[in-house]
Amino acid sequence: MSYYAVRQGENGEILTKWADVQKLMSEWNAKRRVNRLLPKVEHKKFPTEEEAKQFLEVGYTPNYEKRAKRADFTHKAERIAEFTNALDTATAAEHAIFYVDGASNSRRSQLGVHSTVDSSGVTQNFTILPLTSNRCEIAASICAMQLFLQRRELPEYKCFRGLTIFTDNSYSKIAQDQAHRRWYDSGVWVTSEGKTVENVDLLMCSVQLRREILRLGLELDIQLVPGHRNIAADTLSKAEGVFENFKLLSRTLD
Repeated sequence: MSYYAVRQGENGEILTKWADVQKLMSEWNAKRRVNRLLPKVEHKKFPTEEEAKQFLEVGYTPNYEKRAKRADFTHKAERIAEFTNALDTATAAEHAIFYVDGASNSRRSQLGVHSTVDSSGVTQNFTILPLTSNRCEIAASICAMQLFLQRRELPEYKCFRGLTIFTDNSYSKIAQDQAHRRWYDSGVWVTSEGKTVENVDLLMCSVQLRREILRLGLELDIQLVPGHRNIAADTLSKAEGVFENFKLLSRTLD
């Protein structure tokens, strides 16, 4: 079944029959012949009702804003598609799936980690200076790796062949991947733009933990998740209460 998202100015509805779309458009165009200030009807076909709803949620905007809005909608749709594909890949590869998030403000810096294996959640205070959002995001991934290594012998974790971490912070993913592929082995912590890499202490620990997982014959992947799909980890990272301080476990690689 196809879903047609039809928008007339500020109003919109979802139809499943093209004949109904044509009828609605005909009626709207008749109104426009009387009042030329009415906007043209917009319609788009989608394979799922959810995508059609997302199109309508963008809302009506004047012509001069439509291009930017549509570009933003396209970007969000692409992010959702990438996440869905990554989630399917992780599931097919028999990976344990962890969602992570980090939050830092003037009051506190915290990490949130949610495991879908046993629906468990962990909140930890982050106190390793400097306290920034990017450092919290990297530390949240490190926390997930440490938890996975601690739990891998538990019955519910033994069946997994690896770990996929979903973060909504692109910097965290890119920096950790680059540290693993380039910076750690070369010892040259400089970006392609010639800038000194930040957060080296955390990135070194991330690489060491990743390689410990790989040495065990397991796999590790870090992927992006749209922020609105990362609610569990986001809630944990902003939870109120007294929590254990995050510990940066050092590793020595051969």
